[in-house]
Amino acid sequence: MNYLLALIPSFVLLSCASQYVTKEPTKNPLEISFQENNLIQKGIDSYKRGDYREAVDRYQEVLNSNPDNIHAIYELALTYSAMKQHEKSLETGMQAMQYRWSELNKVYQLVGAELNHLGKQRNAIDLYEYAIKRYPDDYLLYYSLGVIRLSCDEIKVAKAALKSSVTLRPSHAGSHIALAQSFFKEGNKIPALFAYCRFLILEPSGDRADSARKSVLLIVAGNVKTDPDNPNTINIPSNPDETKSEGDFGGINFFLSMNSALQLSMVKDNRSILNRNTDIFEGMFSMAGEDTSKENRTGFVGQYYIPYFSELNKRNFTRVFLDYAIFGIKDPSDKVMPFLKWSEDYIWPAAIH
Repeated sequence: MNYLLALIPSFVLLSCASQYVTKEPTKNPLEISFQENNLIQKGIDSYKRGDYREAVDRYQEVLNSNPDNIHAIYELALTYSAMKQHEKSLETGMQAMQYRWSELNKVYQLVGAELNHLGKQRNAIDLYEYAIKRYPDDYLLYYSLGVIRLSCDEIKVAKAALKSSVTLRPSHAGSHIALAQSFFKEGNKIPALFAYCRFLILEPSGDRADSARKSVLLIVAGNVKTDPDNPNTINIPSNPDETKSEGDFGGINFFLSMNSALQLSMVKDNRSILNRNTDIFEGMFSMAGEDTSKENRTGFVGQYYIPYFSELNKRNFTRVFLDYAIFGIKDPSDKVMPFLKWSEDYIWPAAIH
């Protein structure tokens, strides 16, 4: 993916204190015997039951007879992580990184997570960048890198990683909400709105969905308020210095602000909140789809999110989308299944330039 080419060095990963060293794997795992495979499966079954101590015993039994059993080493590291023995998990995971294994990307994912958990974000970043060089199509590596970069307020490079993640795996909800948060954090509210909306289609319930839904409604409200000193005056904010790093969405911002002002004004109608919001979202999706500015059409949001929501609107799914994703109506209409089927079958761009 082209978003991280500038970030991926040809290197050996070294921590600042040289405590963690990652080199190209040099060891070859030995062939697994039937008995070892049986013990590993018993360990996995114990892990799934939450009996982590039993799982550790089974993996240790394998490693006593075959210290180079990479499957047992990885599962042991995973189990230590579940037991919250993060130092042990990290140590075991780094041992696993020495082996030439077809699933080594899973080891990098685990070790990076443990480094992050132990407060070693720079080491985790270095490891994920190294791992991405080896596994450039693993969306979870980009996602994990993006989340850590975002936590370090490195928004530009966080966005690059998360854009790669959603491009590689459009159905990964976590990548969309993390990308939305990175957009929002730098003041790109409309791009954040699109990313939040996509997340809510994939994950319409739960704590993350509740948080995303609040963010969507906050952006749609346009920060319009009545003047505390003059209740008959409505203030519509304007920020000429608003970032345009993802394109110029000033028209949509103004459209949302005007609609919010109308709702605050004395002009009332008998339509429901859902009906009014249907008009707003239909207008917004239509405006986004009709925007012909080169900057918006060639940017990531213009190539990735806008065509999806424009098509959603053209197929008259906007009301269904609001029912299902934004308002969480528990008795959805008979159009929900066709909407979700269309969304599942939607062909996302394989690469964005």
